[in-house]
Amino acid sequence: MHIGIDVGGTKIELAVFDSELTFVNAWRESTPADDYVRFIKTISNMVSAAEQEIGSQASVGIGLPGMIDPRGVTTCPNLPGLTGKNTVADIEAALERPVGVGNDARNFSLSEANGGAGDGFERVLGIIVGSGLGGGLCINGKVFLGTNNIAAEWGHMLLPAVLQQRYDLPLRDCGCGASGCIEQYFSGPGLVWLYEHLTGRKLDTPVASDVFLMADEDAKRVADAYIDGLATCLSQLLLYYDPDIIVIGGGVSKESEVPARIRAAFPAVPYADKNVPEIVHAKFGDSSGVRGAAILGQRLKNRRVS
Repeated sequence: MHIGIDVGGTKIELAVFDSELTFVNAWRESTPADDYVRFIKTISNMVSAAEQEIGSQASVGIGLPGMIDPRGVTTCPNLPGLTGKNTVADIEAALERPVGVGNDARNFSLSEANGGAGDGFERVLGIIVGSGLGGGLCINGKVFLGTNNIAAEWGHMLLPAVLQQRYDLPLRDCGCGASGCIEQYFSGPGLVWLYEHLTGRKLDTPVASDVFLMADEDAKRVADAYIDGLATCLSQLLLYYDPDIIVIGGGVSKESEVPARIRAAFPAVPYADKNVPEIVHAKFGDSSGVRGAAILGQRLKNRRVS
């Protein structure tokens, strides 16, 4: 059996999968965002409870929001208690076994490249458009991380000048310490901000994706600008990674029209001509990240056995 854990800013989801990665069971606990000791204890208790239920020790993989450097030290703006800690080593010590730990967006991409919407493609770019912008590139079913484990972390690309001028966008500070990261404009909260910036009014609903359902001209104008922004930024990733397919997940992407609208809005990409990859919804939806975490744990266990 394989346990996947997906850590969010408010909730920790644990899911159990069998040897074929078929879903068995899942539940959630609140995330102790500011209490590191309690965070590690919560992870340990959740794994113990799951293993009691299945009656055996399982492999464990975990997805964390933020950066995990090659030493296992984490930087998580949404989970301040984890920043600067060697979270990987401490989780492994608490569980008394090796644990597969990866970024949540990279786990999403791993899941969709293995049995998901990107299965069978050599280069799968997975992107999450939700409370943040995250991404991961899988090549032949394996996550490409780069030297610093940050490959395809596209939310912290800097705002293209063409978008800044087109929509008169100010430079906004980001939690990573930089200014002008595209996450501040084209994530879910970014869409809420963009609505106010372009209309002069606050959005009545806290659900950012509702902008796509609103019939008034202002909302249509904001939705068009938002899609233009995503398409322009994603077109840069084509130059970096030249993927065969783009798989999209996250709350803002759930509207059925979003992938097609992004692809239709792609600007001319040098050398790509009309070979822009398909953009498709994730097969496993909100469960893809936790499934990808389980794959990490499964692969780690298989390496130990072989």
